[in-house]
Amino acid sequence: MSDSAPAPSHDHAILTADYPHLFHKDVRKDILRRVVISFIITLLILILMGLIIALQLGATWSPTSFTQNIDIVVVDHDQSIVGSILQNILANVTGLSIRFDYTIDDPYNYILTEGAWGALVIPENFTKNFYAGLDGQKPYSQSLSYIFDQGRHYGGINVINRLLYAYMNASSTVIIDSLAKNYKGGILTTNVDPQILFNPVPITEINIRPITHTGEDGAVSLCMMYLFLLATASASNVSALWNVLLGKVRLYQILLIRTAHNFINAVLICLAICMIMFAFGSEFMSGIVPFWLYLVLVMLTFMQIVELIVVTCGPFFIFLYPLAMVLNYATSQAMMPNELQSSFYLMGKALPMYHGVRGARFLLFGSHKSFIAEDVAVLAAWFIPLFVINCSVFMFPNLFKRYKFFSAIKKSEKSTKNDSHDESHQETH
Repeated sequence: MSDSAPAPSHDHAILTADYPHLFHKDVRKDILRRVVISFIITLLILILMGLIIALQLGATWSPTSFTQNIDIVVVDHDQSIVGSILQNILANVTGLSIRFDYTIDDPYNYILTEGAWGALVIPENFTKNFYAGLDGQKPYSQSLSYIFDQGRHYGGINVINRLLYAYMNASSTVIIDSLAKNYKGGILTTNVDPQILFNPVPITEINIRPITHTGEDGAVSLCMMYLFLLATASASNVSALWNVLLGKVRLYQILLIRTAHNFINAVLICLAICMIMFAFGSEFMSGIVPFWLYLVLVMLTFMQIVELIVVTCGPFFIFLYPLAMVLNYATSQAMMPNELQSSFYLMGKALPMYHGVRGARFLLFGSHKSFIAEDVAVLAAWFIPLFVINCSVFMFPNLFKRYKFFSAIKKSEKSTKNDSHDESHQETH
C-alpha cells in the first residue's frame, strides 16, 4: 500500500499562487483608487474635526460679549434719592440690560415665571437709613437684595453675577460721592459710620433655587451627552442582535422585538441614572418618577436619531453622527445659556437636546417658568417621524428582498417541474 502525497493546503495554495506584481498595471490602478479614497476620507475627517472644535469652542467663547441679552430688573421700593442715583449709574451699564420697574410686588415669583435673570431690590427707607448712617445716629446695616435663580443655569448665573458685582464695586466711589453731595453739601461729619465709606451699597444674595451640588448641574448637561452615547450603543447593538432573524421570522415581529428591547434599555438606563443622582442627594423638585420618565423620552428620541444615521442611512453617513451629537450638545445650553452665545446657537431651540436639558432642569430644580409641555411636544415631534422613517426603511427594502428571494425560488421550482415533465414525456416516446 503506497503512501499518497498529502494534498496541498489552502494556505499553501495562496502562498504559491501566481499573483500580479505590486507594480502591475491593474494593481497600480487599484492602489491609486484606494489612495484617492483614503485621502478624501482623511480630508472629510479633518473638516469634521474643525467643525466640531469650532462648535464646541464657540459655545463658550466669550459669554460676557452677549450679556446685553440678559434682563436684570431693578425694583425700587425706596423711590427716593438712592433709586434715582442707582438708575443714573446703572443706565450706563453696557454689559447688562437693566430695566427699572416699580410695579413688581413679588420679585421671587417674577424671577421664576418671567424672563428676567435677576432682580435688584432697593428696600423701603433705604435713603433715610443711609443718611442716618452718615449722621452716626445708628449703625449702617441695610443692603440691597439681589434675587436670582441659580437652578436656571449655574454657569450663566455665575457670569452675570460676576459682571454685576464688578460694576457695583467699581461704582462704589461714584455712589458715595453722589449720595454725600445731597447731604449737607457733601460735608461729612466725624460720626459717619465707616461701613458706609467702605461699602455704601452692600448687596445680599437671595438664591431662590440653589444648586447644592455642582454635579447636579452636570447631571442635566453631561447627562444628555451620556444618554446620546448610550443610545448609540443600544440602538446599534439591538439592531445587530435581532437582524440575524431576517428570513426566519416575520419582519414586523423583528421590528416589535427591536422596539421593545430599545424601550427596556432606555427604562433601565434612565432608572440607573436617577438612582445614582438620588444616592448623591438630588432633591427632584418635581418628583423622581416624572424626571425618570422624561429621561426615557429623551433617550428614545436620541435612539431614533442614531438609528437613522448609523443603521438606516448606513456607513457612508457615519460622518454625520459626531457632528449631530456635538451640534446638539453645543446648542443645548448645557455649557452656556443661549442668551450668552452668538445668535447661531439659537438653532438649538429646534433640536431635541436643548429641550432635553431645559425640561430636565425644570423637573430637577423647579427653576424658571415651566416649558415642560413645549419640551415634551418638541421631543415627540422628533421621535414620531423618525420612528416611522426607520420602521419604513427597515420593512420595505427587506420586503422587496424577500419578494425577490421567494420569486426566484418559485421560478426555480417551476423550472425544475417543467424539466422533469419534459424528461418523463421523452421517456414515454
